[in-house]
Amino acid sequence: MKQGFLIPVYNHGRTAAAMLPELARHGLPIIMVDDGSGASTREALEEAAAACPLVRLTRLEENSGKGAAICAGLDLALVLGLTHVLQVDADGQHDLGACAFFLEAAAANPEAAVCGYPEYDVSAPASRRYGREVANVWSRIVTLSTDIKDALCGFRVYPVEKSLRLLQSCRWDRRMGFDADILARLRLDGVPLLFYPVRVTYPEGGLSHFRPLLDNLRLSWVFARLFCKMLCSLPGRMARKAPLSTHWSEKKEQGSGLALAMLFCLRPLPMPLLGLLTFPVSLFYYFLVPQARRESRRFLLKARTALEMEGKKARLHPYLHIRSFSLALLEKLKIWSGGGKGLDLLYQADDVGALCQELQRGQGALLICSHLGNMEFLRALAHFQREIPLEVTALVNLEVTPRFDGLLRALNPGAALRVINTADLGPETVSRLQDSLASGGLVVIAGDRTSPAAREKYFLLPFLQGEAPFGQGAFFLAALLEAPVYFIFALRRSGFRLSPAYAVHVHRQPLAPVAQAGGRRKERMKRAEVLARAFAGRLEEYCKTHPYQWYNFYDFWAKGEDHVAGNAEHRD
Repeated sequence: MKQGFLIPVYNHGRTAAAMLPELARHGLPIIMVDDGSGASTREALEEAAAACPLVRLTRLEENSGKGAAICAGLDLALVLGLTHVLQVDADGQHDLGACAFFLEAAAANPEAAVCGYPEYDVSAPASRRYGREVANVWSRIVTLSTDIKDALCGFRVYPVEKSLRLLQSCRWDRRMGFDADILARLRLDGVPLLFYPVRVTYPEGGLSHFRPLLDNLRLSWVFARLFCKMLCSLPGRMARKAPLSTHWSEKKEQGSGLALAMLFCLRPLPMPLLGLLTFPVSLFYYFLVPQARRESRRFLLKARTALEMEGKKARLHPYLHIRSFSLALLEKLKIWSGGGKGLDLLYQADDVGALCQELQRGQGALLICSHLGNMEFLRALAHFQREIPLEVTALVNLEVTPRFDGLLRALNPGAALRVINTADLGPETVSRLQDSLASGGLVVIAGDRTSPAAREKYFLLPFLQGEAPFGQGAFFLAALLEAPVYFIFALRRSGFRLSPAYAVHVHRQPLAPVAQAGGRRKERMKRAEVLARAFAGRLEEYCKTHPYQWYNFYDFWAKGEDHVAGNAEHRD
């Protein structure tokens, strides 16, 4: 590995020359590319190069842009035998004290591009901060990832050969859009990106070549090209996704890089306008995410068959199912970021009164919810809408949706509830849950997912014209905790209207007492199965009345179908 510095210069002769003593302390070659500067800058650079033997000065006769200057510098670095160069802008804004750290990071990660992200002081103009955030969001969209922490910082270490090979294979922006352009293309080409902070100061009287109108238009054109490239590559990317038989816990957040970047960018818009955007976004996913489309069709066929058995006609289409899911995502973010203001709530069923009375007496309860309706809404409801102070503990598989849970916390850090990862459940966790219930708290867990840790532990129960596996975990936990149990469903009652109006259905479930103190496992398992059967029946009832609000986009019946097929083979 052989490192060096690269400084593209255009009419920054004084500041570029002032940087050389600090850079020369590292004893590495310094490549300076004069991008067609004026006479005074040309003279200043020639004097500085003559005074510092480490400097290699090259010149472009006409001003060709920052991208062209960096490319010329990479060409010279290759001739000099350099494998990596640390690019530093010539305007004097970056803290050169960070050079040693970045060079060491590159040495430890030779396959990666090591990039800076700015830590501004009070001298930074607000317009630069906001414009940079827009560029960062678009970089995440066009790369379908959140790996790019900053797209425009001109303080980064390039691997020379990889960068030149990439630049020779595509059209790239030769001017101010180069920083964002090459970073996105390196990410798409599979080059690891590492980001570290670097202090940025805007010196008084400093010279900037950024033209707000023209260069922002150029950046827009760069992202437009990259966006088209991303769209063209999507079918191939989707085809390489995991097979449909994959367990739900291994699917992670499909397409989440694009979805979360877009949602975070658009969330300040009013809900009606956001709702209109779900039309093209849902169409986009309908055609380009075949797994979601096929699983939606599987479920809707079962729901339609169940309705026809009751003499009811229903025309159900996967596109409307996916659009309902898009609306639910938007409503989750609006609820968390807006504190639930303007939320239209209606409580259904008499059991909500029983729950409130128990909470007022200081008695806790276990709430079993599902992926029918807006489950995230229930967590927000507990924080924003409660009239009785209480502790709420949500049992969630954080390994499946880390990005979305992280985004909710970022939207409203003060709204973070007590969340326990289901992968961490054990005797100590159960003891903590018992203490929480004894002090009048709520414990919330989903009942319609099989355990990722022990997939064979499930109850095979009748559900929508078939037999489906319902994980034992939630129901055995209910039998073990011996607290009041409620089934709770938050269902959109406004159809596809662009307002978050929900009906909250609450149903109390009786539990048979355990004969022996401490309980026997066999008896608890019987209680858990009775509870699971009741939950499956209630869930089926609501799936038939609200089919578009079922958001389990995987083969929910897979274990049941395997079981039936196995029995058939045995009979044969």
